[in-house]
Amino acid sequence: MPPGEKFRHIVIFKLKSEVNEKDKQNAIAILRELGEGNPNILEWKIEESLDQRKGVIIIENSLFKDRESFEEFRSSSQHAEVGKTMSKIADWLVADYIEE
Repeated sequence: MPPGEKFRHIVIFKLKSEVNEKDKQNAIAILRELGEGNPNILEWKIEESLDQRKGVIIIENSLFKDRESFEEFRSSSQHAEVGKTMSKIADWLVADYIEE
């Protein structure tokens, strides 16, 4: 990947059926915090899906300065902690691509 190409990272979290409202709100809060203050993150959006036909879905839609910035973020201890918390309450899919 040539330097300077922006890197889009999307995660679709499907909460487990037994997750209560308090835990859902906590998940949204820690996901929002995860993206705060990182100068390599150009966009960071955490939202709950309006469509709940398949369950409660939380979307993380982020844009990084480049893939290296994303890899640095992904290997951080804060990311690992949030991942550990989310693994207890959700399953997820990830989509990454180069933003043109």
